[in-house]
Amino acid sequence: MVKILLCDDDTSFLPHLQKKLHTILKEDKQEAMVFTYSSPDAVPDAMVQEADIFFLDMDFCNETSSGIDLARKIRKWNQDAILIFVTNYIEYAPEGYEVQAFRYLMKSDLDTKLRSCLRQAMGRLRSEQKTVRLFVSGEPVTFCAPDILYMESQGHAAVIHMIDKSSHKLYAAMADLEQKFGPLGFLRIHKSYLVNMERITKFQYNALTLDDGTELPVSQKSYAQQKQVYLQWKGRE
Repeated sequence: MVKILLCDDDTSFLPHLQKKLHTILKEDKQEAMVFTYSSPDAVPDAMVQEADIFFLDMDFCNETSSGIDLARKIRKWNQDAILIFVTNYIEYAPEGYEVQAFRYLMKSDLDTKLRSCLRQAMGRLRSEQKTVRLFVSGEPVTFCAPDILYMESQGHAAVIHMIDKSSHKLYAAMADLEQKFGPLGFLRIHKSYLVNMERITKFQYNALTLDDGTELPVSQKSYAQQKQVYLQWKGRE
């Protein structure tokens, strides 16, 4: 689940921004949790390390820390985080170069530019989160999601079938693999199969076909729900 953190000491603007983000996320069928804080010092260390996207004010009145101070802390502990500064003062923008800010958003432009800004941030996040590290024969292996065709359960083990026809066998439950790869565009079509939705060419009631010609069974019991998830994902892409 994507985590979005907002930090602004304007107690009227903060809920306004939160509401707009929820509206955009709902319209785009994106799942995310949005957390709000009115002070940089109030942001827990765990959130600094775990959140994916940060919307930060730059100037905090009567606070010991500024938005830039919080951004420095985020960069120290969470180098892949996406930082978006939301401010009334464009002259603060140069300070953001130090922390590799993704965007600057003027509060006066919120209604016209927030949607585009959030979509770009979510797109960047998806592109950066396309790898998963798993252990194969006791050794860590980093898998690039677009290179995987599908995964197959074999008893207590799972086999990862790659698009180059190679395969990797490891001890893992399909439920655990689904949790890791589901956000990257993988769909559990059957208790024994998890497929890369980008590779699906035909999705029928009892079977689907992948772009290399592989045919896999589809659970008829949950077909309608699976097909809906696939169509939503395809439309979003």
